[in-house]
Amino acid sequence: MDSNESGKTSFLAAVSLLLGDPEWQITGNGTLNTTSLLFEPVIAGASTQIADPAERGYIAGVFAALDGTHPHTVWLQISSDSPYVQVRHQTGAHLLTDGDDNERHRAAPGFYKQLGTETLGAVEYAHRLYGRSPKVLAYVASRGQVRSRPSLLKLEAGTYSPDRIGDALITLSGRSSVLELDRAQRTDLADKRAEYAAALERHEKRLAREESLLREVEDRADLRDKIRSAEADRRAALARTLLDETARLFSAHQLLSQTRRRLQETADLLGELTAQRQTAANVADLERDCRTSAEAKEQRRTGWSEAQGDERLLAGQLTQDRKELEEARTLSADHTGANSCELRDHLTRLAHRTRQAEINRGIAERDAEHYAEQLRAAELGHAGAAGAVLKELASQKIPSWGLYDQVELDDRRRDFWEAALHPWRDAVCVDSADLPRAVEALEALPGSVLISPGPLAGTTACPEGIMAAPAPARPFLNALAGQSHWTRQPAHARVDGLGAHIIGSFPSPVVGRAALLGHLRSRQKDALASQAETDRLLDRLARRTLLAEADLQRAEAAEALPRLQKKHDDTSTELTRLRQALPKLKILLDQAEEDWATAKNALNSRKSRIEDLGRQIDGATATLKRCEAEQSSQQTVIDQDAAHLAQEAFGQDPEAARALLNWPADWLPTDVTALVTEAPSPPTAAPGDPVRERRSATQLHTAVTATVNGCMIVVDHQARTAGYPTVALDQASRITDSTHKAELALQALGDWLTDTEVGDADVHTEVERVRKERIRENTFIADSVDTLADELRHTQDVIIQRVSGALDNIATALEQLNSEAGLFGTSLHYQIDPPTETEHSWQCFVTPRWRRNPGGHMLAYNTVTNTAQEKLFSIHLVLAALLAAPNAQGRMLILDELGDSLGREHRREVLAAITKVATTYGITVLGTCQDTLMREVTPVCGQILYFHYPSKSDYLNLPTRMFGHDPHRGRVEITAEQLTRRLLTH
Repeated sequence: MDSNESGKTSFLAAVSLLLGDPEWQITGNGTLNTTSLLFEPVIAGASTQIADPAERGYIAGVFAALDGTHPHTVWLQISSDSPYVQVRHQTGAHLLTDGDDNERHRAAPGFYKQLGTETLGAVEYAHRLYGRSPKVLAYVASRGQVRSRPSLLKLEAGTYSPDRIGDALITLSGRSSVLELDRAQRTDLADKRAEYAAALERHEKRLAREESLLREVEDRADLRDKIRSAEADRRAALARTLLDETARLFSAHQLLSQTRRRLQETADLLGELTAQRQTAANVADLERDCRTSAEAKEQRRTGWSEAQGDERLLAGQLTQDRKELEEARTLSADHTGANSCELRDHLTRLAHRTRQAEINRGIAERDAEHYAEQLRAAELGHAGAAGAVLKELASQKIPSWGLYDQVELDDRRRDFWEAALHPWRDAVCVDSADLPRAVEALEALPGSVLISPGPLAGTTACPEGIMAAPAPARPFLNALAGQSHWTRQPAHARVDGLGAHIIGSFPSPVVGRAALLGHLRSRQKDALASQAETDRLLDRLARRTLLAEADLQRAEAAEALPRLQKKHDDTSTELTRLRQALPKLKILLDQAEEDWATAKNALNSRKSRIEDLGRQIDGATATLKRCEAEQSSQQTVIDQDAAHLAQEAFGQDPEAARALLNWPADWLPTDVTALVTEAPSPPTAAPGDPVRERRSATQLHTAVTATVNGCMIVVDHQARTAGYPTVALDQASRITDSTHKAELALQALGDWLTDTEVGDADVHTEVERVRKERIRENTFIADSVDTLADELRHTQDVIIQRVSGALDNIATALEQLNSEAGLFGTSLHYQIDPPTETEHSWQCFVTPRWRRNPGGHMLAYNTVTNTAQEKLFSIHLVLAALLAAPNAQGRMLILDELGDSLGREHRREVLAAITKVATTYGITVLGTCQDTLMREVTPVCGQILYFHYPSKSDYLNLPTRMFGHDPHRGRVEITAEQLTRRLLTH
């Protein structure tokens, strides 16, 4: 047990490491974490200036029989660098006891190196010293700086899944190594299966290569057939070329005399046509006559068009004159006899009066709007320039009053005060407390006048003649009254102190809101009345202007009537004359158009004749050139004698070529009309007769080229990976001229395919032999795989039997512990699944069940019930696994914070169960608990180690105290000297 923060968890972690606790994972990545057990000043709360971190540390343990005989010492060294964990051991008790703490500290490394003859590493020491089954089963809150993963030893089975419970129970029972018995067989089977898969893969690859080889042989066979066909087509093409050239030479001899005769006839016709065209070529007289008649026609058409246009204009003018005459007669009928000049002067005067009246109306309207606006401002107390000041002060929430607006005057003294206050008509009154703010607020309104009582202001009563005034204005008004005097003739106010004289006697009151409102309403009323009067005047002037304009129209119509009558008569006379002349002009136009048409037809007829003669001459010239070209080509064929060259290329005469192509004996053309380019193809052979070659030489050469090109495509495709099989084929592939390339490629392909023909004949037989041998090898490997699979199944069946037996033993032990505790029964339901893959592990799913009351149902371990009962069931499960393990005696069970979160009664039950099992089966239980549990734990403990952490200012514990029993079961303290002496005496 310990006091808080005394390092009990570190002690348990160190003991479990010494005993090879698998939870340290020292065979994996946990070795480095062991360095966290070394002293670290910062973690211990010590200053780094006082203490240095430890580079090495040692855990020593002495193992002995129950009677203390046969001791064996194990020292485990932890280093801050690799190797992090090393172990040395030696028979006997070998503890470093000489000297004080510092001396023992310095001597520890040398003492460690003298132990035994070998050093064990982290991976092997646990198996070498303690066997394959774990020597210790431990739950520790943390191992170094790594928190422990959930453990069944934490007594929290309810939080575990069935597979984790199965894993924990098998480990606790010491059967975990059984699950590794088939690993080698699984590996061997996987290796053999991989070998079989590799053999099958090799077989498939070789099959692919063999198929590729067979395809190459077949491709070459196909190429041979095609090349032989191409060579036959090439021979037929040479034969057809010889027959074509022979037929061409025959046709040239037949056509040459006919061509010479047509050439002479065409030359005679060309001379006659040329003479006729020269005679008809003079057309100058006809063109002159055509131009003269066209000019005359255009002149007549222009005269006719102009006369028609004049007629339309005069007709329109006559209509307009008639309309104006009728309108003048209608207006003059009501004429009163007034002169038009007088009427125009009268209209001018009316217009002047109207413009003046409109100006007066605008002035009156403007005044009415101005006084209305002033009236609205005055009603709000914002009349005049003071209104802007009042608005600005109101926006700043500063109380203020307009002087003119708020002062009320006695009518008996009105003339004096209105004159005296006139210079201050825009002033605004504010309290003295608000004056600084008001001055600052009006910074943007220069010229603003503020009135505020000063610090030496006198009486606050209103002076004589003032009925009412704002309080801030009263000192000012009293001061102004004391300096001002009124003079009636002439009426003015005099301010002696300033030398100012203000003329008074305003026509209407101007001071005081009521007086100002009355004055403004009166002025607005006058402006509205003036506006109404000018509106009435404008209406009267508009009516008079309308009447005067009508009189002026009638007077002007009466004066213009004689002029309009004469204009109408003149237009009518001119229109009559023009209409009488129009028929004569039309006759002259028709005659001129007829003369022009006659001259134009004569000229066109002559030009058509000339064009026809030109076409005949062109035709004769073309015929002459064609005959000359035909004569030249026929003579060239005869001179070149290409049939002789074709015969040399074929190597035989035309008769042999005819026989090769299977043509009839009368193959030459009989009716020759043109120079032939190739011999006429013979008719198809009769059924049953040999086939005749009817393709042209070009078609045969094309067939040869196509066949060779197709073969070269195959060879080019293969050459991309393996290169060309011969140098000749490589050279042929580089030629760009298609004809030359086909000739060389045909020769190269023929040579290559002839050379490979013998070797290709044996390929199929060799491939079949190799495939049969490979199938025999693969069958042998497959049989080996089946044998290993059968052996693995047998081994896994044995593993399942042994694990099932272990779980059955655990179930029996669990039921026994449950019964001894006076409880009501338990059971284990399990399922064991072998691994499905080589790298997978066995899975064992275990679901513990327990009965909470007599006759009740079995409850699954994770059913939410009483927490203390769950922990009691968990410890029974752990103890049952320990009891079921082979050779359980001598094993150690480490439980951190034993009894934590348990009530007193359940803690007693848990401790009693642990004590009974430990005593009965020789199991050592190392548990830790707090000081508060000493009274309950002490009776069941064989020995007590007491760790004492003095204070937070100390980073080392007080010396550990140990307590045991005397012969009478009394508790006594064991000293270090007694314990050491006991070990060394054995």
